[in-house]
Amino acid sequence: MNKFEEFVPELSKWNSGDGISLGNWITCIGRYDHFLGYLELVWPRFIVEDDTVFVDSLWDKSRFEYLALNRPKKSDIQKCLNIIDIAGLFLNAKEEVTDEFLLYLACAVRQAWEAKLKSDFPNRNFQVVMENFLEDPDDSELNVYFYEAEI
Repeated sequence: MNKFEEFVPELSKWNSGDGISLGNWITCIGRYDHFLGYLELVWPRFIVEDDTVFVDSLWDKSRFEYLALNRPKKSDIQKCLNIIDIAGLFLNAKEEVTDEFLLYLACAVRQAWEAKLKSDFPNRNFQVVMENFLEDPDDSELNVYFYEAEI
């Protein structure tokens, strides 16, 4: 059993109480529209605007234009627009998750983004960052973002 399968209490109820693996469970209850959404978070499509790379699903042209007026470095704009907060991702989530579980997810997203950026833009140098503010009572964020230092 995967160490995080405990976060899916429903698994143990399947097969007359014998349980089911996470992989088998998702093939039984999963939906393609959700899969597409998660895929977009983990293995995103990118766009290039003003020779700067952004996550397509996070792209906001008006915010880009506003930031471009106030932040002369393109890498600072990338940091602002290419960010997701893993801890606050699902606003209506009912399940309780531990910091360890959130860190596991954030590390997976960071690794996937690194691989995808390297695959799509082999001649560019990206920094993919995970910032952990989970223990900060005023913040409680777990951010993943990327930027290019040399642009």
